[in-house]
Amino acid sequence: MPRGKPSKTAAKNILTAALEVFAEKGFVGATMDEIAARAGVNKALLYYHVGDKQTLFSQAVLDALAPVQQAASEVAELRGPAATRLITLQAAFARVFTTHPHLPRLVLRMLVTELEHIPAEVLQVMARIFGVTRRLVTEGVAAGSLKAANPALVHLSLIGTLGLAWEAGKLLDRLKQLGLVEEPLPALPRESLAAELSQILLYGIAKEGSQP
Repeated sequence: MPRGKPSKTAAKNILTAALEVFAEKGFVGATMDEIAARAGVNKALLYYHVGDKQTLFSQAVLDALAPVQQAASEVAELRGPAATRLITLQAAFARVFTTHPHLPRLVLRMLVTELEHIPAEVLQVMARIFGVTRRLVTEGVAAGSLKAANPALVHLSLIGTLGLAWEAGKLLDRLKQLGLVEEPLPALPRESLAAELSQILLYGIAKEGSQP
């Protein structure tokens, strides 16, 4: 268990370094030595102030998800059509990804290979965020503005696709540099990418009245 508190600057450096290393190496591959080195602190002090690797993993993820949860709560209280608020929710995620650029990769990694290492408190936050999507879908269906849909699939489509596209955008940027693709790509930060994804996922790309 943590036995003390580092300074605000040291604490921020530790959480930032931890998020980066966990995103790059995963929970199993990450080491306290590398996290301490990136944070510019002694490993002994890291254990003293924070605790073990599992504790640090939990703190780093919760710190990164805090603005996501706050943004989701604010979107839930907005007025207007459910689809518009779903678009606003995805844009809020994009803003958080801009300030926490390692978060999309870490979330994708957790979902694919790190499920057993996700702490209960992190799962609770993720469930609350998903609850906002469920609420918006339920309201939209009740109002007749949305078709009936599985809220979990809506959430994964809007948020999961954004995280994947955010990371895949780096590949597309590389292909663009090599002259292998011609399509213009959204420049970082990719909030424009979030807006376009929302339109495609919620409204599709087929023109009204056209045959599928």
